[in-house]
Amino acid sequence: MSTPHRSFPDHRRSPTLAGALRWVLIPVVFLACDDSVSPGPDPVDGPRNEILFISTLQGSVNEFGRTLSDIFDINADGTARRRLTAHSNDYYFLSLSPDRSRLAFYANEGGVGCFNVRVSDVEVREVTQVTGLAPDERCNVSPYWSPDGHRIGFTSSRNPDFGWDAYVMNPDGTGVVNVSRNPSVDLATSHDRVVGWTPDGRIVVHTNREGREGTYLMSADGSQDEPFMADNVFLYPRWSPDGTRIVATSDRDGNWEVYVITADRSEVMNVTLDPEYDHIPLGSRTPWSPDGSRIAFQSTRSGNTDVFVVSPDGSGIVNVSNDPGRDMFMDWSPDGSRILFASDRYGDTELFIADADGTHLVSLTRIPSETSWPYAIWVSGR
Repeated sequence: MSTPHRSFPDHRRSPTLAGALRWVLIPVVFLACDDSVSPGPDPVDGPRNEILFISTLQGSVNEFGRTLSDIFDINADGTARRRLTAHSNDYYFLSLSPDRSRLAFYANEGGVGCFNVRVSDVEVREVTQVTGLAPDERCNVSPYWSPDGHRIGFTSSRNPDFGWDAYVMNPDGTGVVNVSRNPSVDLATSHDRVVGWTPDGRIVVHTNREGREGTYLMSADGSQDEPFMADNVFLYPRWSPDGTRIVATSDRDGNWEVYVITADRSEVMNVTLDPEYDHIPLGSRTPWSPDGSRIAFQSTRSGNTDVFVVSPDGSGIVNVSNDPGRDMFMDWSPDGSRILFASDRYGDTELFIADADGTHLVSLTRIPSETSWPYAIWVSGR
C-alpha cells in the first residue's frame, strides 16, 4: 500500500530521530459522514478464536482510483473470513478496549478529507464517528484505550495554535482535553503524539518539545507532565502485564536497541545487543507475551526485517518469522503460544501465524491485496 497523501502522523515509519515523524501539511476537505453499517452476520455462539484485520479485498474504488478498505475477521486457522463493515473507507489502526468488547480506529469518508476516530463493538455492527463532527476539529488519529476503558487518548490537529497535540476524550467523543499543549502553528515540525497509556492512567506521548525527540508521561487532565527518562531518548514504552517492567526502544548505546526498564525507571538493561536495527514496532499491540515471560521485537540482524522474541533478561532470542521478506509483528495469541505477524514475502502484505519458537507457520491470508496496511489484532477470548 502506498503512503496516504494526507496530513496525519505516519505510524509506519521507523523510530529514528531523523525520520520517525516527517509529517507534511496538505489542504484537506471536511465532509459530514454517517459511518453506520447494516447488521452483519449473527455472532457465533461459544468461544471465539479470531483475528480482526483491515483489507482492501472487497473495497470500493473512490473517484481518484484509490481502493478503499474494510474490516474483516477470520478464524485463527484461516477459515470463515467475514467482512464486518458494509461501508468501505480508509480504515486504520485497530485498537481493542481492555474488556475486548469495543474497537477504536480512524478512517476518512470515501478516502477523502481528514481522518477521524470511530468507535464500534467488536462485531462492527454499528460504527459511531466520535471526532470531526465540527469543521474546526481538523484531523484526529491514533486512538488508544485507557487501562480502565473509560477514556481514549488520541492525536489531533484541531487547535491551530498547537499543531499535532495529544488529547483524551470519553468513548462517545465528549469531554475532550488537550493534555500536551505544545504551542506551534507548524504541523510539519510540532508533534505531540499519543502512543499509549501507563498502568496508572497517564498518557504516553511521543514529542519533539525542547528541541529533541523523546517520550513524556502526561496526566489525563493535562495538569502535569514529566519526561519518561530524563537522560536518554526512549521511545514507545510498553508496560509488562504485571506492571513491574517496561520495554522501550532507545539509541542510548549508539544504535537502536530494545531495553527492559524497571517500573521505577531505576534499572535499564539492553536485551537485544546487536549492531543492527532492533526496535519495538509502534502500530502493533503490546510486545509483551500475556504472561510477561517474552518480548516480541523487530530486527534487521538477519539481513532483512524479521520478528524475534527474547526473554526480559536478554536470553533465548528466537527468529520467529525467518524469511527474506519484510516481516512485522502484530500481536500475541491470548495464550502466548503463537505470534501474529504481517509479511510481504509473497509480493503483497499478508498475515501469518507461527508458534513463538518459529515453528508451525500458518499462512492466514493468501489472496492478493488481502491487507491494505497490516493492522491486525487477535480478539479471541471473548
